[in-house]
Amino acid sequence: MTDRSGKRIVEIYPMPAGMTSLTCDLSFNKKGGAGCGAGSACASGGGCGSGGCGGAQTSCGTADPLDSLVGHIIKKHGRRMDVRVADYSTEAGRSEAMHGINAILAAQKERLRVNKRNFDLFMGHAAPIIAIDGRPAFLRKLPSGEEFEKALGGAAE
Repeated sequence: MTDRSGKRIVEIYPMPAGMTSLTCDLSFNKKGGAGCGAGSACASGGGCGSGGCGGAQTSCGTADPLDSLVGHIIKKHGRRMDVRVADYSTEAGRSEAMHGINAILAAQKERLRVNKRNFDLFMGHAAPIIAIDGRPAFLRKLPSGEEFEKALGGAAE
């Protein structure tokens, strides 16, 4: 899948700012509920290893991994790639992100659909999501440049 200009499409759905990554081991605890807890939070301004919380610098003074990945893609592939990073700052941006995520899910024949009610829960479990040409390449992980290149080579053009 490419866009009309023939560019390959990379869609990135980072963890929304201020959201906590959820971790669940699907085993049940003694009270009969699933064992879920909070992982690293993307505090305002990001944090060490926040992996896509936004902003060029984390609170640790190092480059944001999302910015590093986007920079790598642009440097290596330039105009051959259309990199789209979801923006959740407006209702229209969230709606566009849900539409894009649902298109990826539908292409994988996944029955789940993301909507306003389950968006935060879904993103807490799946983000960051990186799709190449409409196919999910990475879930819950921002890849290194090398990992991205390997996935890019395996994605259908």
